[in-house]
Amino acid sequence: MNGWRPVLELDSARVAYVRRASPETLALRERIRAGEIGDVRLCYMNASQDFRKCRPDYRETYYAREATGGGAILDSASHFIALLLWLFGEPAEVAAMADRLVFEGVECEDTCLITVRFRNRALAQISINQFQKPNTITVEMIAALGNLMQRDDALHFANDDSGRWTTTDFRAGLTAGEFHEQRFRRQADFVLDALAGKPDPLTTLQEAALNLRVALAAKGSARTKTMMQIPPEI
Repeated sequence: MNGWRPVLELDSARVAYVRRASPETLALRERIRAGEIGDVRLCYMNASQDFRKCRPDYRETYYAREATGGGAILDSASHFIALLLWLFGEPAEVAAMADRLVFEGVECEDTCLITVRFRNRALAQISINQFQKPNTITVEMIAALGNLMQRDDALHFANDDSGRWTTTDFRAGLTAGEFHEQRFRRQADFVLDALAGKPDPLTTLQEAALNLRVALAAKGSARTKTMMQIPPEI
């Protein structure tokens, strides 16, 4: 083929969990790593919206069936598991409850509550429903010196009991839709960085494989009503 050769290698392959390319998420991680609030011990995530508005054909897609990877855990929750693995490292155990509370015409859950304990002893909870009307994305990191909370497109900080939060807004006059589109442009730029061997924040294949282990453990926990262990990677 005229000397053409593939340039993509496994080390530069990335999985498209777009929120790891978003400026407010990058700022959240940088401030945690800088020790601004101390060691994060607890995390609450709520990622909920009306999925039917985004994907009105959901009954005819992968989402409708267990065998094709449908449902709230493998679809939406995996994006937030990707964030947790990036922030906390290796998970140790997973417990979950999940059910189809509202949707009709699908096999899979539209709601899940997932709790993860990490090997550094941090605890995290992911709450997702896919039928509520407001589009809600909240990630709150809790530590002894303060809290950092990512809500929608802003990052909030509090380190006392006054009820006041210091807010950094990353949207800069863009609509929510325009800001979300910008995430995908940033993600594409980071993919080019990965291909060039430069540092990037995107999900690697190894991280994605661990993500899948956590998500499948959550589904197993919901099905068997037991805590699922995540053996350490060899």
